[in-house]
Amino acid sequence: MFNRLKLIIKITFLAACIVLIIVLTFAYRHVEKHEMPNKHYTSINIDDELSINLKIMALNFQGKPFVEKDTYRRSRALGAIINIHDPDIIILQEMCQASDRERLLKDLEFTRIKHQMYFSSSVFGSGLYILSAYPFSGATFHRYRAGTPWYSLHQLDWWMGNGVGMARLDLGNDAFLDLFTFQLDANQNTHGARYRARQWAETLPYISHTSHPEIPTLVIGNTSVAPTELRWSDGIKNSNVLVDLLNSDSKGIVMFGYTFGDLFEYYHEHTETIDGSFEVNNDVIRITTQGIYLSSIRIESKSSNKQEAVI
Repeated sequence: MFNRLKLIIKITFLAACIVLIIVLTFAYRHVEKHEMPNKHYTSINIDDELSINLKIMALNFQGKPFVEKDTYRRSRALGAIINIHDPDIIILQEMCQASDRERLLKDLEFTRIKHQMYFSSSVFGSGLYILSAYPFSGATFHRYRAGTPWYSLHQLDWWMGNGVGMARLDLGNDAFLDLFTFQLDANQNTHGARYRARQWAETLPYISHTSHPEIPTLVIGNTSVAPTELRWSDGIKNSNVLVDLLNSDSKGIVMFGYTFGDLFEYYHEHTETIDGSFEVNNDVIRITTQGIYLSSIRIESKSSNKQEAVI
């Protein structure tokens, strides 16, 4: 009887190891493929008359599975806020659960927001979610190589497959916008700071490699730290290709214009910080503790010559 019990334990342990290896392999390798169109775009407007005005909302929804609470009520409240402010584009991080995304999209049924892009990665997805009044013409995603290890289950960053996603928006009238969104490692210890630095070192080269120099580019994401943190602010100051478009003491949320192609000027018009709190049964619930940011920006071309771009 004892030998039979030992055999059962060994078989169970072996089966558990096999399942764990399969899950880890899937989680490490799974990234949903997004294809950029192999297409010839003609007459992309980059003349002096080009002026794009956008109202962009950015926030970390804080919707990690098993960790965050009240995602149902918070997603409904977010839908109400979007209906009120009517942004052109909404950038979210940690919108991991499909039920939250579907609920939010349903609440926006009668708004201009008709297009969505979710960057699926690992087990729970990257959490990176873009809602837009403009259609998408292509997308791509890069999962970070550096980051919190798989056994840090309380963080879930590895299981989400953090990374940087890029979506190309068709603004109409031969105007396009390359939009990058990202989330850096959320671990708040010394290891997390090191992971974030390495992930940021992956982010800028990826943007440079993926974006088109004759299309304006925005970079909007979550650094997982306040921008006043010394190491992060020094990294931004040392970058000569990023223009701050948030101009706010945000809690990790950043918004930049990317100037590598040197064909466009980016202007910050106004940023409104939305509280996003509501009361339920005398309890105050916040959509996110990191704040909701609504920025009005303007993009204008530097060149007076129309050019033709092949993408």
